[in-house]
Amino acid sequence: MQGRTVGLEVVGTAGAEELVKCPFHDDTHASASWNPKSDLFYCFTCGFGMGLEQLLKATGKEVDSDAFMDEREEHVVKLDLSRPGSMSYSDGHYHYTGYLKLRGVSEQACIDYGVTVSGDESKVFFAVTDTHGRTKGRISRNVYESSTRYIKVGEQYPVWPMDHLVGLTYGEYVIVTEGLFSCLRIASVDKRIEVFSLAGARANKDIVATLSAFNPIFIYDRDKAGIRAARRMKKMKPEWIVLTAATSPDDMMKDSSITKLIDKLLKKILNTSIVL
Repeated sequence: MQGRTVGLEVVGTAGAEELVKCPFHDDTHASASWNPKSDLFYCFTCGFGMGLEQLLKATGKEVDSDAFMDEREEHVVKLDLSRPGSMSYSDGHYHYTGYLKLRGVSEQACIDYGVTVSGDESKVFFAVTDTHGRTKGRISRNVYESSTRYIKVGEQYPVWPMDHLVGLTYGEYVIVTEGLFSCLRIASVDKRIEVFSLAGARANKDIVATLSAFNPIFIYDRDKAGIRAARRMKKMKPEWIVLTAATSPDDMMKDSSITKLIDKLLKKILNTSIVL
């Protein structure tokens, strides 16, 4: 959806994004950006970032629902779910497999996050969704030993899954893990905080823009890539909580260890003197 449609003053473009004046401060030039494809707003001056629904609520702008849906349909990518192969979007068959049980992932987490498996149970599929809940890509995990562990097809977004962001409130705390299974493990054990994944050791402005409306707590793996990404993220947003996990949830943390971790994080939120 174009920025002007949601009440933003567009003054130019930069790649796929529109350069807009921020409605939340006296902006004399374009300090903010609007992504018409993912419907995400971010101001680089005041630090406000939010999705479409949050933006409309904050600005009090109403959008004609028919025109809104017409424009949404223009961006829908028609996915071929019928053909097998590495470049198709076959979403597998939902059933709770032995491998997912082995990794400590609950059946409810699979349902909540749209996790499916291939017919021969050799691959686990993670559907990549946008903020409207539309499937725009896929990440597949080879269960058995392979030279390629993960295969990403289609569009990718800063965090996974994007459609879960829509149900959050401004300022809510969220956990953001490096790994996909780390995300699923925590979500399987403790539901006090919503959990997302970066799908890799990453730290960039897209992640900051996507999560700036919330209070993210990052948990990276304590390896070279994880430590490097954690340092980049902390440098970009010093006020955010950024951790490296001595024992990653991806390495089969016990349920009690995950609960203890969440307890510490909640104490960290309330009392900054707590040392993790």
